[in-house]
Amino acid sequence: MRLTEKKDSGHWCLRDVPWSDLKPGVVLTEKVWEKLYGALWKLKDYEDTGLCPDEIGRMKTEGEKMLVMIDENGVADVYDDTYDIVIHCENEEDQKDARLALKNVRRWVPVTERLPKLGEYVLISFSNFTLPCIGRYDEDEKGGAWFNGDETESLVSQDMYVNAWMPLPEPYRAEVEEKRLEDVMRCPYCNYIPKCNEQTCAGCKIYEDFLDDINDLY
Repeated sequence: MRLTEKKDSGHWCLRDVPWSDLKPGVVLTEKVWEKLYGALWKLKDYEDTGLCPDEIGRMKTEGEKMLVMIDENGVADVYDDTYDIVIHCENEEDQKDARLALKNVRRWVPVTERLPKLGEYVLISFSNFTLPCIGRYDEDEKGGAWFNGDETESLVSQDMYVNAWMPLPEPYRAEVEEKRLEDVMRCPYCNYIPKCNEQTCAGCKIYEDFLDDINDLY
């Protein structure tokens, strides 16, 4: 509900409070005081948003969306999405995959931020050495320490100081080109895909030398 209203005469005033009730010398009634207090409270809420009238007008523009960001102090401001990157997903499964991929994005994690799981092999960086290496963080009764690979001697005992770590990528595995393999195995007459121990096409009994083509793969 608006705080103000426009009279038929074209003049505006505080809703349900005529200007005559606010003239100098007029005794302020409890009803008018409540109206003034409520109006000032809503004005305070508006000012706390940090938005100006032009920005609010843009938010009401038909077909235009505006994002508002609230900072740590509770002050609102127009969110600038100029440099945002949007990931389009066709379905819920794609969205889950995208979330997982973003979650697993590899970056250097300062040891002051958090440590990896105990015994997990990660890529580690040093404050006093140029090249990173693969190591792990482990703990025993004496406390926690960084180790190079499977070594049992801590890195700090070798005067090497870890300052950050990064999750390792998945090991490379040569992907089997299943479609290409099927295309080679497929009978050119009936599209049947024979099993490895079949010497003739069980589909049409015509194509008998498909295994010769399969052997070309190896």
